[in-house]
Amino acid sequence: MKRRESRQLALELIFEGSFHDFSDPALIYDTAREIRCFEDDEYVRKLFFGVCDNRESIDAAISDNSKGWKLERISRLILSVLRLSVYELKFCEDVPFNVAINEAVELTKEYDFEASPAFVNGVLNAIAEAEGLKG
Repeated sequence: MKRRESRQLALELIFEGSFHDFSDPALIYDTAREIRCFEDDEYVRKLFFGVCDNRESIDAAISDNSKGWKLERISRLILSVLRLSVYELKFCEDVPFNVAINEAVELTKEYDFEASPAFVNGVLNAIAEAEGLKG
């Protein structure tokens, strides 16, 4: 599975987990695999469980850098995209920050409104800067 496909599948799982407050990530993952019949993918697993395990620090980074927006006001889909990308930014050293941001913007374009990609791009660039990832 290509990384883009892995990200898309991980996004779906993160989005689904948001409806269950990530209470049992293993059950969410296993049930999704059974129902959707997808292969167990190392990168999907890394992204999904990584977001679940680090949600508090990920959400803090999003909250700190989404000026004027509380997490509760951000749609579940956009919050899921942000969580996925922030995980890659903060915890995946093999993913350059510009790739993580670009992939998040592309996912947002695919699933959400015209204005959302600019919002996602702005928040993620602010986080990348705050984390010292930008040269």
